[in-house]
Amino acid sequence: MLVKPPAAKQVDLDIGSNVTNKSATEFEDEAPQDGPNVDATVVGIGGDGIMDLLSEGTDSPGFLPSVAFLEEHGDVVPHWSNLVVRLRPGTDVREFDPHVVEVMGLPDVPVLRTE
Repeated sequence: MLVKPPAAKQVDLDIGSNVTNKSATEFEDEAPQDGPNVDATVVGIGGDGIMDLLSEGTDSPGFLPSVAFLEEHGDVVPHWSNLVVRLRPGTDVREFDPHVVEVMGLPDVPVLRTE
């Protein structure tokens, strides 16, 4: 799993640490950890992305779930269902879209283009 830096600092985690991931079934700050508990290995520390900056800020402890975790528990653990990417200049978005649909399993992913 990828843990955010505040979580790594709070419980002294490093890459290779074995942890039990306790998840929640809602997005609230004080949500009970009533989701699935999963044994995992820390494979990275980081992950402050745009969603962190827009919602929680970068000082919130937590983890970023893996694809395998979401495949197994995504029906009960809330998660973002969008994708933010920066494409290389000249990339044909129409060719990129089907790959996004395949990976995310969402046939109606909206595309917002910015210059």
